[in-house]
Amino acid sequence: MGKKATLTMAQDGAFLSPRGTCMIDLRCKELLRQLQIHNFVETGTDMGETLVQVSQWFAEWDPQFGRIVDTIETGARAYASGATKIAYPQFASVGESRYALHSVDLDEQSYENAKKLFESNSNITLHHASSEQFLESYVQQILDAPSTQATFFFLDAHWGKYWPLRDELQQILRLKRFVICIDDFFVPGKSRPRKPHGDFGFDVYQGRVLDWGYIREQFADRDVKVAYPTHSNRDGRGWALLFAGYSEAELADLNWEDFFALDADDPMHSSPTKLHPLAHLDSRNMIKRLVPHALLRSTLRLYQRLT
Repeated sequence: MGKKATLTMAQDGAFLSPRGTCMIDLRCKELLRQLQIHNFVETGTDMGETLVQVSQWFAEWDPQFGRIVDTIETGARAYASGATKIAYPQFASVGESRYALHSVDLDEQSYENAKKLFESNSNITLHHASSEQFLESYVQQILDAPSTQATFFFLDAHWGKYWPLRDELQQILRLKRFVICIDDFFVPGKSRPRKPHGDFGFDVYQGRVLDWGYIREQFADRDVKVAYPTHSNRDGRGWALLFAGYSEAELADLNWEDFFALDADDPMHSSPTKLHPLAHLDSRNMIKRLVPHALLRSTLRLYQRLT
């Protein structure tokens, strides 16, 4: 792709809007379809927003995945300001689909809530575990069954004192072929080190910015393509796509728009981003750093029920 390349996607229907309708950006839908990826794995279930979105895509593509016959609202909302209540799809006529959806969360209440909300679809599997431990088992299953289709990994388990991201990647890198989407990622030239909660917002862990410099060394021995969006997602957050095991021709056929790609060693993003001193005073980062994870989640759930 060279040092910097633009990926183009023809405008078509649902992709006219630059922002998605859920935690995962809507542009990933076309990526899954065109690369014919049937397995989706999410780390960090939380309120199940991404499960809601991706399960709708799979139901659209394969009748055996299940037919949506109703929705349930629990009062849960996205974290974005002004977000509407999440409508959880309820399924009927569920068969043995070629599409499979997995999501894992260490938080027991998040797991139990999601398990109940998605119990109408056997093609959606919830897991209660630390994400890197689940991925170790999941990846081993793929290695034991080489005919298994490629997997799209949506990594969003960035809350708490321990960030499992590097350990998650260590497990995924055992595979020869995959696509990874990392949410809340610093987008070079778009994200601002002074405003982690501004447009193209990003996460911070122990003073380190979630960027390519944070994980680059893990890909030192792998040929990986890194692509960034030119528009943030619906929540105003940055994200990144990582491709491995796909040829230049396969990626070129995607015809993506609103993305730019960088080589893994491109100076534009290869060095760790220095967080602006004022960013340490960001109220939301201070809360996440000082308030215990379980207490913060339970407080958010209570607030959502009352509003």
